[in-house]
Amino acid sequence: MIYLKITKKLTREDILSKIKFFEEKYKMSLDEFEKKVVKGHEEELDEKGIYSEYEEWKYYTDAIRKKNPPAMEESVVRPLYPIKPTLEIFTEKRLKVLETLADRNPSSISQLSKLLKRDRGSVRADLEILSRENLVTLKRHGKIVKPISRVSKIEIEL
Repeated sequence: MIYLKITKKLTREDILSKIKFFEEKYKMSLDEFEKKVVKGHEEELDEKGIYSEYEEWKYYTDAIRKKNPPAMEESVVRPLYPIKPTLEIFTEKRLKVLETLADRNPSSISQLSKLLKRDRGSVRADLEILSRENLVTLKRHGKIVKPISRVSKIEIEL
């Protein structure tokens, strides 16, 4: 089978959401989890498969606690087939939108439209589809909407 691997930049909100997932799952904060569960039980947790979750939880929490957290990415792998839904998202024009966002970093949808030499409404529609797929973030600054690519890499894997 052929797979499509999409590597996305994680936002602060994404990281906080991941931390919240673990806090809800274990019904406590990371600090409480470390005191009550981890200390002296690492091997036992590893056997249950919980230790890797703890490491992931700690990784995200440590990143949030830093003043300037490192850029974080996450890869999502999905089958390329059935190809129709994939092609509906990754049209040639939408791939060009992602490429232009990454290469030129436009300050608004209007500027992106000019760079692409396309109608603003069509570009906006493409951005909304890419936003629903979590590939683009649309940041509002007053009346101006700045499109930001969350994709750092798209790969096809065999």
